[in-house]
Amino acid sequence: MSLVILPFFWQTKAFYISAALAVLALAGVAHWRRILVLRRFQELKHREELAAERARIAADMHDDLGATLTKIAVLGAQGAVQILHKRELARVQDAVEMRAELEHSYRGRFGNPMFAAELGFVDDIIDPADTRILVARHLDRLAAKHVERHPRKHGTMPL
Repeated sequence: MSLVILPFFWQTKAFYISAALAVLALAGVAHWRRILVLRRFQELKHREELAAERARIAADMHDDLGATLTKIAVLGAQGAVQILHKRELARVQDAVEMRAELEHSYRGRFGNPMFAAELGFVDDIIDPADTRILVARHLDRLAAKHVERHPRKHGTMPL
């Protein structure tokens, strides 16, 4: 009968192999999670770029297109007449008729895009029947527009 003293379990070859496999598995899981986070980050960045491009196209279309039905005024005709001609309306007996006449003249003078175009606030005045054609033309032009971004010299990866 011989007595054999076995090493402790942490001193065995099987323990070392299983510990190495556990460390490798943990590193693999950490790398996999990092790849998932980077993909999500790239997807969010892509969505932000798309949103910025859509906002740019919408702003370009808003700036470039206007319809003849557009009302450009800080104050409506009724409010403007009430403020500008308050004293005159108080003195006249038939204030309703005079107010209607003043509102009509105000709308004719300031309530159309021609006044804004004369001052240079509007680039173009189009007929409402031509709106669809012009919107399609602007979308085609803006879809082909490419904004070049400068390449980065040094990239930093998020941790």
